Amino acid sequence: MLGSLLLTTLLQVTAAPAGPPRPLVIRDVAVVDGRTGTLLRDRWVAVRESRIVSIGPGPVDTVGSTVVDGRGLYLVPGLVDLHTHLDEDDLDLMLANG
Repeated sequence: MLGSLLLTTLLQVTAAPAGPPRPLVIRDVAVVDGRTGTLLRDRWVAVRESRIVSIGPGPVDTVGSTVVDGRGLYLVPGLVDLHTHLDEDDLDLMLANG
């Protein structure tokens, strides 16, 4: 779970508010294929403008990209963690912060 949170955080941090985000390459990550349930080990994942553009077994062009070492981490494309605990005070704070 911590690995998933780390990758989610990394994806959010690389997306700068001004202009398009820098391309991101995650190397040697284990990717869970949500369609087949298959675990694809040691994959290279390229992300551009917050979209996965390629997932493959080998190196991809990393020029101009932020490169993240994904060894020991899991990537589950399309998974959104909606689990949260809110009380009335938290809701006001979250609404105020977007």
